[in-house]
Amino acid sequence: MRLATGFFAKFVNISLCDRKDVLDIDLPKDWSAWFFMQTRQVFFCFQDPTHLCTKLRNRMLSKKATMLIGNEVVSIEVLMKLIETKSKLVHGLVKTDIQPKDRQNFKACIKLSNDDVLVALEDVDGSQATRVYLRLLRSVIFAYIEHNTSIIDRIYHSWFAVFLCRIGQTWLQIIDEKDILGYRVETKTNLFITGPALFSIELNAHSLLAVCLLVCQHKLPDSALSISKYSSQPCEATFRLTRSMSGAFSSVVNFTTDQFLKRAGKLSVLTDLENQNESGQLDCPLQLPKHHKRRRKVAASKKSASNITIGLPTNDTIKKTIHQAFNDAYKLLSELDINIALEKKKKQ
Repeated sequence: MRLATGFFAKFVNISLCDRKDVLDIDLPKDWSAWFFMQTRQVFFCFQDPTHLCTKLRNRMLSKKATMLIGNEVVSIEVLMKLIETKSKLVHGLVKTDIQPKDRQNFKACIKLSNDDVLVALEDVDGSQATRVYLRLLRSVIFAYIEHNTSIIDRIYHSWFAVFLCRIGQTWLQIIDEKDILGYRVETKTNLFITGPALFSIELNAHSLLAVCLLVCQHKLPDSALSISKYSSQPCEATFRLTRSMSGAFSSVVNFTTDQFLKRAGKLSVLTDLENQNESGQLDCPLQLPKHHKRRRKVAASKKSASNITIGLPTNDTIKKTIHQAFNDAYKLLSELDINIALEKKKKQ
């Protein structure tokens, strides 16, 4: 993904940005201080947010890595203490949520980043760093997974996560050896999130903002802002639907790429008819059978679509939102004395 988008990486003999059908982003000049993606892109890449969340959770539960944020350590002992000392009715957690056996437990990510957990942790000593890390996890969920998040809130949470990582990584690079709670300088890479997770957070935020700018500049349709569908789950659901179109008496479960594209085209027509029927655009309404779970998903997608059509943000609104995300991230990390080392380095 980094090679395809030219995000701190590039092909030696291939230049994708020289194509005629390239998407050209009209980026304000003063945004280049924090926006690092090339403004000419053939396509955009999103790291699957579900897998990104599980990566962040697994890093917190890892026994090999110890994440240091300021003067505290991100610790599962804090969460274990919360589970043992407070009722489940308060926080909703169980011990299996903080056990690393199930590394793809996304439901545990949602439970860990719940507001009830963050509020309950305020009464636990030494939990500030853990709360900051859970705020990072929650912002990733709000930015890319939640259906009901408005586009301006998605931009805020995506860049709030970016600035948390940038400030935390910068602090870790400039901090003196004597100030990192007894850890050796050689272990600094183990005191932060993994490199793939860091680049995934950065790449997703840049791609999200780029898509939003292209929609505002009328170079992409409004439907491109359905960010919650940019993950593996909708893709797997589409593949399941195309397989279900084989018929009740067919034993064929695999098909070629050409057959898949033809079935996907039929599925697109059926979905279009369904959407027109639900919005009242058909002269002859159709009653299509639906599972009760699909009704809830359709209601959520309708609310998400209404958020898109409310109004696209202007460049000034986006700029203020991202500056607010930086200020909030810096203020949050300052509670762990990260600002002291940063201000000292700035004076030097």
